[in-house]
Amino acid sequence: MEGLISMSQNKTQTFFKGISVQTVFTAVMGILEIVVFSAMSRLLSKEDFGYYAALSGVITIFGSIANAGFGASIIQKKDADDNYIATAFRLSCMVGLTCSTIIFILAPFLASLVADSTLTMPMRMMALTVFFNSLVGVGFGILYRQLSFKKIGIISVTAYIASSAVGIMMAYNGFGLLSIVVFGMLNPFLTILLLLPQLLLAIKGKFDKQLAKGIFNFGGWLTLGVIVNTITQQLDKLLLSNWISVKALGAYNRPAGFVTTIAGKIQNIFDTVLFPMLSGIQDNKERIISVFYTAVSLLNSCSILLAIIFFFNAELIITIFFGANWTDMIPVMRIVSVGIIFSIDGQLVDCFFRSLNLVKVGFYLRLFGLVVSVIGIFIGSSYGITGVASAIVISNILIIIVKMIVLSSLVDASIFTMFSKWLIAWKPALIPAVLGAVYLFILPHGFVMNILFLVLQLIVISSEMLLFPKLIGDDYSKIVYPMVGKIVRIPHKNIFS
Repeated sequence: MEGLISMSQNKTQTFFKGISVQTVFTAVMGILEIVVFSAMSRLLSKEDFGYYAALSGVITIFGSIANAGFGASIIQKKDADDNYIATAFRLSCMVGLTCSTIIFILAPFLASLVADSTLTMPMRMMALTVFFNSLVGVGFGILYRQLSFKKIGIISVTAYIASSAVGIMMAYNGFGLLSIVVFGMLNPFLTILLLLPQLLLAIKGKFDKQLAKGIFNFGGWLTLGVIVNTITQQLDKLLLSNWISVKALGAYNRPAGFVTTIAGKIQNIFDTVLFPMLSGIQDNKERIISVFYTAVSLLNSCSILLAIIFFFNAELIITIFFGANWTDMIPVMRIVSVGIIFSIDGQLVDCFFRSLNLVKVGFYLRLFGLVVSVIGIFIGSSYGITGVASAIVISNILIIIVKMIVLSSLVDASIFTMFSKWLIAWKPALIPAVLGAVYLFILPHGFVMNILFLVLQLIVISSEMLLFPKLIGDDYSKIVYPMVGKIVRIPHKNIFS
């Protein structure tokens, strides 16, 4: 804790300014995605979403090959000059174009592997997005290095609004799966147009073979790790259409994707700000340990409260944002929401591995995670969609615990202290969870009652954060709450009460 407070004032202000900007744009993106999600869920069928889930699983895996290491290497490299950026950019373009070509050629085989021939043409169309995203990764990497979080937010929101508008109009007019495919293609393409100043900057320098070796040394292991991690995350999309059915995949993936997308947006606030900041202190062990403890405390305090909201309000969320045809997925949403508690720790660990250049260790841990996940999904698929959801959550918990222990050992942090901060960070959830249990198992349900309960739960959580900061945790009270106090104009004398 003392190490974090002793960081230079300029660095600290930059960090929290980045958090604030990221929070605003994450909130905006979250609202937009909820609106688009709700509209698409009512306009398209579970089968449409099942096909798209299988398609996106393949595209995401190839995208991780083209996109993982090069943008991150630009952020991580302390003295990246024009030649370094230009080299990373050209490598990214070559790999991205190669991956897009492979998908286009192998589309019939890949479509049959994850679903059926229905996906052949959509897969060839989506192949372009892999190349597009390789350009986007480098452009955003330059902006992250400059800590230009506001510009990143504006670009992301603008591209999303335009592409989602086209997708919704197509879905309304009966284009089905094609409407989601066009949306998926248009979003990165518009992002590239908005990133042109950064991409023009990326071609100023010269390609350097020696620098390329260094980038592959960093980006190679990182890319391998990201590929394995991406496969692990996409296993449900790759396997369920064949192990159960395309419709079952769509039915499962939609509520699961809703929860993980919202949680992921919040996690990315810290990841995108923490990565460049950690890269700048990677040689200072005391600061690294201090930031690690503080991040575990703060992030888990947020994740447990988010999980509580999703778990006890799953019925209301499904009713509002999905419609009556999706109410059978309420148990799935509740199961997946439990995973939020731990998923943020997985992203935290990955951020530390990337920032501290421990990418080789990260790769082996992700390989372990892949094996555990395959076994879990195989067992869970015998028990239907809820069995798969349970298996994925249990597997992730085991994987994340192992990762946290390994990271603690590598940075010489106390495993006991880490777990203590982890468990203590969950105490803000005690009161909301008790209220939720009483409502879920004792009180009568209904649309109006569900809304009233959500309002009550939000009031309780807001009261904890605004009036009882010590209940959230010492790190929240000392670091975050003073900023919250200024925003909502809480008297200074109450800030540390």
